[in-house]
Amino acid sequence: MRRGSGTQTLRQRIGLALLAGSLTLAAPSSAVDVFAPETARGEALLENGKPQLEARLLVSHDPELRAGILFDLAPGWHLYWRNPGESGIAPSLDIEAKGFRVGPVAWPAPEIFEEQAGEGTLTTYGYAGQVLLSVPLEPEAATDDRRAEGSPGLGASREAIVRANPRVLICRTECVPVSLALASPIDPDPAGEPQSEIDLLFAAARAGVPASAEELGLEIRAHWVSQAPDVDETSRIELSLRACAESDPLCEAPHPDLSPVSFMPFEDQPFELSGLRVLRGAGTRGGDRLEMEALRLEESLEERLEARRGDRLRGLVQLRDPEGRTRPVELDLEIGRGGVETAAAIARSAAVAPVAPAAEMSATPPAAAPLPTAPAATAGRWIQIALLALLGGLILNGMPCVLPVLAIKIVAIADLSSKDPREVRRLGLAYTGGVLGSMALLAGLVLALRAAGHSVGWGFQLQEPIFVAGISALLVAFALNLFGVFEI
Repeated sequence: MRRGSGTQTLRQRIGLALLAGSLTLAAPSSAVDVFAPETARGEALLENGKPQLEARLLVSHDPELRAGILFDLAPGWHLYWRNPGESGIAPSLDIEAKGFRVGPVAWPAPEIFEEQAGEGTLTTYGYAGQVLLSVPLEPEAATDDRRAEGSPGLGASREAIVRANPRVLICRTECVPVSLALASPIDPDPAGEPQSEIDLLFAAARAGVPASAEELGLEIRAHWVSQAPDVDETSRIELSLRACAESDPLCEAPHPDLSPVSFMPFEDQPFELSGLRVLRGAGTRGGDRLEMEALRLEESLEERLEARRGDRLRGLVQLRDPEGRTRPVELDLEIGRGGVETAAAIARSAAVAPVAPAAEMSATPPAAAPLPTAPAATAGRWIQIALLALLGGLILNGMPCVLPVLAIKIVAIADLSSKDPREVRRLGLAYTGGVLGSMALLAGLVLALRAAGHSVGWGFQLQEPIFVAGISALLVAFALNLFGVFEI
């Protein structure tokens, strides 16, 4: 989602819930000092005596050593994917085992949820029912010798334990944070749950993890339909699917058995993606194509340097076969310069850059092109900015967080009716200067943070639960003052 935009009401609600969530949701198993089978299980959020979330810490050795948390959610509840979408918080597993390196989380392909937020809806990505999130465990250098001398499949002593402190946000009509403490032996317990059933759970989760296009023998390409957008501008991205490399003269059209149906971006994208649509039979050589709108967000210095090397599209595309089954594919593609921009570039190169004779060509590579700079603002643009600022100020005065201040100012203005006109003008200029000066300081703070490489925009502070709680307390104090509980 766009940083500092659109979904503040729901995010504030989530933030305030996080401030209190740890007080009621920790499973009693976290208080067990001596290891017992119960420490590998946790429950949260009882309704009518039934937990709405159950979590189990599991370990599998087939075909590699992995630890994972199996989440079982009651009907109607869901948790989130690595990129929660327009709202929500990604799960944190916090798995560790002494003597082992913990690898990245294997994320199965998520579902798409449409959540109500006021009068609109938010698109989020996550899991309902049951999902297993797992990580590989690799022996550290200090355990390699023991692994060679002992059991090669275990790589650790019989007393080795894997621990996890998962933190997830589960949502139904409201969102509730859950924090658990789990522990399990790395060696399977012969008297415990059949290990074959656990291995089947890991195999099913592994089958749901997206494969790369190369692993599936596909070529998926992305390009701008017209041209790459600047910050706060929108352009369309097109995805096309092929069964082989385009350079292959015998390559046949798009893949005959698969067509794209949806796209889910990874986190930390430089774009806000929306307007997804699938155009049947409109792609290269008559195949399907998937298009989406990309709004470029405010960029940090690192993102601007990366954009100089070429924009990339990272995410998950869902493909559907003729039987209606979906197949997730993980993408990390450079977005090509296509359409109008490519044609214009070719025309410019033909007009102003003729090919030099071979004898005159230099072996020195051309210098890197400088980063593009924004065009200078014209007088009309400044007038437009001023009018929009005025409109924004008028709208702001109708917001609930400003109304208490207006009441105080109205009383102050009424007191000025009996004062000297010069004193009134002096106070008015001082008030105007204070407003403009404070806004300039806040704008300078945002610009300084962005220059330092932070991806922030106006309103970024409202993403912080502590700030939201503090401003809420301040508004309550204003209200109590206006009700006469105390006077300032």
